[in-house]
Amino acid sequence: MPASSVEGVQEKVVTAQGLCHITFLHGTGSRRRAPCRYDDGEAAHQWKDPEEYYRSQFLEVIDLLTSELTRRFDQPTLHLLKNIENVVLTAVNSSPGCVSISIPKNVVDMYTGDVDMERLSTQLSMFPAVLRAHNSSAETPIRRVTKVSTIVDMLATQGGGTQSLFSEVDRLLRLYLTVPMSNATAEQSYVRATPK
Repeated sequence: MPASSVEGVQEKVVTAQGLCHITFLHGTGSRRRAPCRYDDGEAAHQWKDPEEYYRSQFLEVIDLLTSELTRRFDQPTLHLLKNIENVVLTAVNSSPGCVSISIPKNVVDMYTGDVDMERLSTQLSMFPAVLRAHNSSAETPIRRVTKVSTIVDMLATQGGGTQSLFSEVDRLLRLYLTVPMSNATAEQSYVRATPK
């Protein structure tokens, strides 16, 4: 091959590289050294193969997701809602004439100004009557209530007399149903306020 044709090919390769902006990845060549103030004297970690590298990346992501889910669902507000739900479901599913339903301390502390706790305790002990009244008029009776929405539907279908008879339970359920919306609104406004 004549020298002029080799030079012509080399010129075309150099021109093509300039047009394509190709970056060449070098193998495990020399790494840039960290400044002395960051260097602890040990060599930088080298993964044996890509599988080990991606495994470490995957485990880091899983750890991050787990901690964020734990943080998200381990909040005082969610514990409060869970306790309210347990109190109301226990009351409606208890046997008639049950002595009294214990109201958790965080519910008492949070809603003492909004709900009369003595009247609430009395109304909760009478609350199985709501289920019996619903079952007497319903086509398919409910054996066990598992959702708060079922209780809300039962109170709504039985009319205003039942709601006034169980006024404190009704007020507690209204508070229970509005708490998630107030949290979601706050989160939504925070998300909208953060710059993208």
